[in-house]
Amino acid sequence: MRKLRKKRAKRDKLFFLSTLRCVEIDGEFCVFERKDGGWSETGITYTTCEECRRQTGTDRCYSL
Repeated sequence: MRKLRKKRAKRDKLFFLSTLRCVEIDGEFCVFERKDGGWSETGITYTTCEECRRQTGTDRCYSL
């Protein structure tokens, strides 16, 4: 039972981490948010990948 609880906590943590993503579009890094089973653009953009990662707390940037 204890092992199951630990696994669930880890999964929830990973889920919360992936709710924001930095996506490079035309040289700018746009922030996308996970909503209702899909991704929607928040309208927030950054000029560098490092700045976007620092502000959103994500671990990497994606490019289309």
